[in-house]
Amino acid sequence: MPSLRIDNVDVSYRLTGQGKITVVVTQGLGFASAEWWPIQVRLSKQARVLTWDRPGYGSSGSPAIFTTASARRSP
Repeated sequence: MPSLRIDNVDVSYRLTGQGKITVVVTQGLGFASAEWWPIQVRLSKQARVLTWDRPGYGSSGSPAIFTTASARRSP
């Protein structure tokens, strides 16, 4: 998967389809974009569709500092 470097973290994404309309699919916390790929394939017949992995999930890199309470480690 291609990625963009944002705040020193590689964020992976998948862009399929073509057209004037772009649909951005974002998953819930703790899930990877691959869960949406079957739907992305169907939607991409009518529009451009972007799925992405949040930092620390799927193919994206992990940030140096986690910002969600569930990802923090107790000292």
